[in-house]
Amino acid sequence: MKKIISLVLAVALVLALCTIGSFAADTNVALNKPVETSDTGGANDDFRMPEWFQKENLTDGINIPFDGNTNNLNQSLAWYTAGVSRDVDITAIVDLQGTYTVSTIKLFPTQFLNGNATPSVFTVEVSTDKTNWTVVASVSLADGWASIDPFVYSNVGKDANYVKINITKESVTADASNYFGGFAELEVYGSAPVSGSVRDFSKDAGDKLSFDQILVNGTEIANGNSAIIAAKKNIDGTKGDINTVTLHGWYGNANQDIDKFGYQINGGTIIYGEYKAATEPQVLDPTQGGGPKASRFTMDIDVSNLRGENTIWVYVKLANGEEVKLNRFENRGTADEKDREIYVVYNGPAAAPNTADASMIIFIVAAAAIALVVLKKKVF
Repeated sequence: MKKIISLVLAVALVLALCTIGSFAADTNVALNKPVETSDTGGANDDFRMPEWFQKENLTDGINIPFDGNTNNLNQSLAWYTAGVSRDVDITAIVDLQGTYTVSTIKLFPTQFLNGNATPSVFTVEVSTDKTNWTVVASVSLADGWASIDPFVYSNVGKDANYVKINITKESVTADASNYFGGFAELEVYGSAPVSGSVRDFSKDAGDKLSFDQILVNGTEIANGNSAIIAAKKNIDGTKGDINTVTLHGWYGNANQDIDKFGYQINGGTIIYGEYKAATEPQVLDPTQGGGPKASRFTMDIDVSNLRGENTIWVYVKLANGEEVKLNRFENRGTADEKDREIYVVYNGPAAAPNTADASMIIFIVAAAAIALVVLKKKVF
């Protein structure tokens, strides 16, 4: 009995050590990352005076009080904004320059006014594509806020390429012309996603694509946007008469060469192959608005062994190792939305019961029962 207990404890210890080793310490992935600001209604999103309050200060890793010397122009005090009214619409977007699984976000009030310049109403949001945003925190503070303690938002648990601060009401701090609001520093703690280097299609990342043609057993069933959008959602192979589904289109990236194209069935392993075809001259031509790195693909996918409903996605691997899921979807949620995502839904013959698997399960259960009986006799 003691041997068994010792063995169980040893296994548990090994598993615990493996688990601890699998967690990488999160780092401030916003440090020194670029900041883009914007405003509406006559507000000032980047109140430079002269270098104390510029937007770059938000991610420079410096959080210091004002030293009292107005001749010291090199103090990195804060990102500061101004509005003739307290009601504003001012944003600062930090480009993390990669996809990270964000665990914690910290916002530090300005030290030079003991936090009095903290905006009264603001949100903190994250996004992977700079278009669809998820609100991490929606904050409404009492007027006259006075603290330099950071706002800490833990357990975010979201993948993000961008973090946005949106100020909609300035602080009560004002002069004769403006109300003010800002933050000394934004810190974003996260790590590269466990899923690896796969990201969604993003125009902001330089992606362009088109889905031009679907063939079944070598015969075209769809060509052109409307036909493809309709056909790709239900390819009927329930009679067992389809062996090959062929997907044809092109993809280009403004920044990276294409390594390989691949496909994924039902969320499984991405299968890359030599599916690159001719270059895409329209995308290569700068006058057509395309990037310099584009290629057509022709992907023949063997579906003869697939049963039931299967979703097949197309992926691309770039020269820098980045993998892109080709899930471009335009005007989502609008009347004229157009599903440009490169996937098909293939319905194969009904899945037959697997008697071999059933027999194996029975064998395993029986073997386990016998082993338990033997163990009890030996131990007790």
